[in-house]
Amino acid sequence: MKNFITFFVLFISFFSFSQKESAWWVFGDGAAIEFTDTGIQNRSNNTNIVTSNFNTDEGCSSISDSQGNLLFFTNGSSIYDRNGSVMPNGIGILGNVSSTQSTMIINAPNTNGVYFIFTVGGSGNGPFSYSRLEMSLNGGFGDIVPGVKNIILLNSCSEKLNGIQKQNSNDVYVTVFSQNNVTATQSGTGDFNSLYTFEVRGAGSASFILPNPIPQTNNSNSNRFESLVFASSRDRGQLKFSPNGNYAAIAIQGFQSSTAQDYGAYLLNFDNSTGQFSGPVLTLESQQPCYGIEFSIDSNYVYYDISDDFAPTSTTSRSIIQYNLSAPSNILNTRNVISNEPAFAARGSLQLGMDGEIYSAQIGNSFIGRINNSTTANATYTKDFFNVSPGMVRQGLPNILPSTILSNYTLSNQTVNTSEIQIFPNPTSDYLGITASEELESVEIFNIDGKSVLSKSLQTNSAHIDLTDLFPGLYIVKVHNLTGSTQVFKVIKK
Repeated sequence: MKNFITFFVLFISFFSFSQKESAWWVFGDGAAIEFTDTGIQNRSNNTNIVTSNFNTDEGCSSISDSQGNLLFFTNGSSIYDRNGSVMPNGIGILGNVSSTQSTMIINAPNTNGVYFIFTVGGSGNGPFSYSRLEMSLNGGFGDIVPGVKNIILLNSCSEKLNGIQKQNSNDVYVTVFSQNNVTATQSGTGDFNSLYTFEVRGAGSASFILPNPIPQTNNSNSNRFESLVFASSRDRGQLKFSPNGNYAAIAIQGFQSSTAQDYGAYLLNFDNSTGQFSGPVLTLESQQPCYGIEFSIDSNYVYYDISDDFAPTSTTSRSIIQYNLSAPSNILNTRNVISNEPAFAARGSLQLGMDGEIYSAQIGNSFIGRINNSTTANATYTKDFFNVSPGMVRQGLPNILPSTILSNYTLSNQTVNTSEIQIFPNPTSDYLGITASEELESVEIFNIDGKSVLSKSLQTNSAHIDLTDLFPGLYIVKVHNLTGSTQVFKVIKK
């Protein structure tokens, strides 16, 4: 056991990213970073970033190939290729640089080189729409397909936009927050009080988006999940899904002159096998302006900020709050303030990174902040974590599909693999299947702190491991065969 603890410390100290679609982040005023195997690198001096003159107050998104090479990036209004040039048909996209989550890039399921660019407008006035981008166009630098640009799904929408991969599928659910009477051709009226979820389906070169929202069984099979708990006239703040697809969280903030009665942060349940939301909707924060919100990589914690609007001054403040989700019946008793800046602080997006930690935008700062040890109750916040100069941070960080980050977040396998071992499903709920080409000796499962939580002798080449007694979260699975070889896997228990 002592030898394994040494191994485990070494094991979690190194990260490799077998799929690196979220390696490059381009955001703010010409700010760019790259997540690499040796840590974060400042790319704000990269010639292509500098020549792009990229700028966004809030929302943005960027995508790399599986090797981590930047493909393109966008602020929701224009789409830039990897050389920093605006694509020929990449102008006039219906997002907004002053929209919290103005855009999100989704890799078309089962379709190489095809992407859907989803956008929402600003101040609740713009539509929710998408455009189709193919990398084969524009001499291999990519462009929007003629005739598949700014296809409107809802005629008005708040500034919230996020998605999650469908369980046991490459298809994707994309969700926005709008009024309960909006349609594709008619703008909504009244409060923002409804979540609309659309499905992106893989069909080879014909991958497509279903034009109608998924009917919600918990709302009489209507096209939305509606609740008075999070009803608000305010459109700003982030919407996020947990990486395991079990939760969604909403942060709501408005203008400085707005009353605080419909501000807050909210948590609700989600089923990523069906696209269904369900209650109860938990009020994490009431009558406080909340803007950034994010989940830990193991989905056991949710974080959000309580913050003042726009530029920091001597009278503006920001706090970051943590809740523990591992015991659903006790969530509201776990509130933990991990950071409190009483002055010269303002709102900023929170975004999970490829290294499994959560990063924070800080308007008018050359540094991004970071929530450290975000999978523990002992999380801390470093305000000036990484310098992106000569770039400048503003209010937003790239909006990224959380399941993409989860697949990127793989721990290095420091063993020699002499047999073919497979585990399934992953993520899983109740059991873990293990198969191998030769007889296996045993399996050990450790939590993220390195504590052994399950050990089982196998003496077979196929096993079914009961996980029902384990809490949801991230686990390390060591599988040993009779020849002395070991393979190590990361497994998510939902």
